[in-house]
Amino acid sequence: MSASSNIGRADVLSAGRCTAPNAPVRGGKPGILLTHICAVLFGGGDRSPQGYLSPAAADPDGLCVAQAKATAGALTLNGVAVTGGVGVLNPPRNITIDTSDAGNTTQVVTITGLDPVGKAVVQTLTCNGTTEVVGEKLFAQVDSIEVDAAITGNIFAGFGLRVGMPFKIDSNSILLVQEDGVQSTGYTVNEQTNGNMGSLEFETPPDGNIDYLVVAWVWDTTESAYVGFAPL
Repeated sequence: MSASSNIGRADVLSAGRCTAPNAPVRGGKPGILLTHICAVLFGGGDRSPQGYLSPAAADPDGLCVAQAKATAGALTLNGVAVTGGVGVLNPPRNITIDTSDAGNTTQVVTITGLDPVGKAVVQTLTCNGTTEVVGEKLFAQVDSIEVDAAITGNIFAGFGLRVGMPFKIDSNSILLVQEDGVQSTGYTVNEQTNGNMGSLEFETPPDGNIDYLVVAWVWDTTESAYVGFAPL
């Protein structure tokens, strides 16, 4: 009998007595698709297959530095995350807006761009005076930010603490999170909703110097920016 194996050619691998939420049942026994266990490294230089950088600190004016807006229209994208007139978020992040006057409570801001898998995404946020408004949708690229009415004082826009994943996740997806090689359990999962991929808020907020490793079981691979679904 040959001791060789064809496992390297398998399209799907499953472990027969492992269980996980939404895991398939093979031959009447619970199992988990090993080909859907994925590791994502944020940071680590060339070691990140997705090319993700260590996430920068949340920046309230990283897309639009405080600017006056006397009429409805597009804001000027001029923050630190803007290159060539386009906001580039690596890794993908959620968007935040704020204003300098408490009376700005009805103006609607519309953000358009691309999500983590390159699809068009639109987020609408209503100003709340001098209280930061936090969006939940994830942007890898921001093409425009527009407001539907005049602003009293200044308005600014940036990105928040949510770090986007390259595939859909929910609260049951995460198997392991490490921050600079140390396991973390204090993270928050923002589940995929309304077409969003889902995101994480890490226990230690990003500052541009922390490498984060996330290992997840991906239950839906139909939309993904992940570089190859394969066993670890």
